[in-house]
Amino acid sequence: MKITIKDVAKMANVSVATASLALNGKQGVNQETRSKVREAAKKLNYYPNHYARSLITQKSSTLGLIATDIKNPFFGHITDIIQRETEQRGYNLLLGISNDKITNEKKHVDEFIKRNVEGILVIPAIERYPDLSHLYDLKRLAVPFVFLTTAYRGIVADCVMTDLAKGSYELTKHLLQRGHRTIYFILGYKDLLLSSMRLEGYIRAFSEMGLDYRNDWIIETYPDFEHGYEITCEILKTKRPDAIITVNDILAMGVLKSLKDNGLKVPEDVSVAGYDDLLFSSIVETPLTTVQQPVKDICIQAVDILLDRIRGSREEFRTQLLAPKLIVRDSTK
Repeated sequence: MKITIKDVAKMANVSVATASLALNGKQGVNQETRSKVREAAKKLNYYPNHYARSLITQKSSTLGLIATDIKNPFFGHITDIIQRETEQRGYNLLLGISNDKITNEKKHVDEFIKRNVEGILVIPAIERYPDLSHLYDLKRLAVPFVFLTTAYRGIVADCVMTDLAKGSYELTKHLLQRGHRTIYFILGYKDLLLSSMRLEGYIRAFSEMGLDYRNDWIIETYPDFEHGYEITCEILKTKRPDAIITVNDILAMGVLKSLKDNGLKVPEDVSVAGYDDLLFSSIVETPLTTVQQPVKDICIQAVDILLDRIRGSREEFRTQLLAPKLIVRDSTK
């Protein structure tokens, strides 16, 4: 049965005119009524007619991209490549910035649906217990989506990402083979996929060399410059490690600054390594050892898979793991 605005108005106990004003963001409706109408629309999986999924045959030639922390150049690079790739294929791109908040991600998904996008590329937010109801809504509405760089647990969908475990393994092995033994690892929440895969590689490198690591060497934090700086200051109050690995290059920059401010030299006193191989990682005062992610390949494959889904592909959902590359520079002995 086709859901209409009359059904929404009836459930919300308002007139059709009021329901229309509320759903289209017009003035003349108080916030309580607006929320009640939108909740009714969500329960009924209703969207305004001019954006309704029932009109999907009128192709919009538009895709959506949800990026996370645009302060990190890694995601700016991804956005730039996705923009160019979608344009080359004759599609427009709508961009939503979640700032690593699931509420923002949900808001952008709702807006993309209203704008009748044909598919969505999602870079998942860094939240420990995210509410993923908006992604289940996409499945019910048959709007295809593809994860890139990581994925949410519990959602069966296509994903294109780096083999993060392999990259972390190669990096940790590199440090162990050069005599480092006390290797701290600063990462995001351990139960998130993008952290747990890296942690798996770290642990495997120790295990294969018959060496032990300590759980208190593994530190969770939000992966940005400020937290890298603060965590390193805390570490140095009780211990000077042989090396510090971080979950991304931005966090590693914070570590480098903290070590310098505490009078320590890199790599003479402490080796430092990151992940991503950002452009400036090779031109900072002490060029950073890191793991290069094949960003362009990730973006191209993600766009290709999404367009295949839009065209009706019914292949099994799959996760594509692309090979990382260890880049050794001056920040490690």
